[in-house]
Amino acid sequence: MRKRRARPLRALRWALGICEERGTVLMDDPEKMEWSRHYDSIQWTVTTILIGATGGLLAFVYSAGSFHTPLALLGAFLTVVSVFFAASFRSLRARLHADLPDADVKYLTSTRMFRQWPVYLIVHLALFLSWVFLLIQRRPEHRPTWALIALLGLSVIMIYGFAADGPLRKNRRKARDA
Repeated sequence: MRKRRARPLRALRWALGICEERGTVLMDDPEKMEWSRHYDSIQWTVTTILIGATGGLLAFVYSAGSFHTPLALLGAFLTVVSVFFAASFRSLRARLHADLPDADVKYLTSTRMFRQWPVYLIVHLALFLSWVFLLIQRRPEHRPTWALIALLGLSVIMIYGFAADGPLRKNRRKARDA
């Protein structure tokens, strides 16, 4: 049986935008495509760092013998900041995608079945609610303050979540209708 080799040249040609598929040349504007890739990789790098720090902080605060309220508040804040950065990078990418041809936008946006943004928001909402639950559990005397922080944090996460998804939905509809 003949061993099948990878086709790095084909992948490289596609990445450089010189391959053809269904009669259309992909990636008409390589500079915008490169900026889109750059924003995407920065988004995931920043997200990985912040989620790793938040998860490590949550494990430390939850298992520590004495509870440190400032560390718990820092963890909740980092969770909201993570959503803010991801939403801002998504917004930048959406502006780049608005100027690209429809064929390019179609290949840059995910299908309905593989949408990452709702899962991203759900994970961050669960992480934020874990911080709030921990604050309520360990410092119940400040329950009204924690409820206010929970309301503010959830509002910010949802506002940024829906604001960042708006331009991408328009681009996705544009690509689907093409």
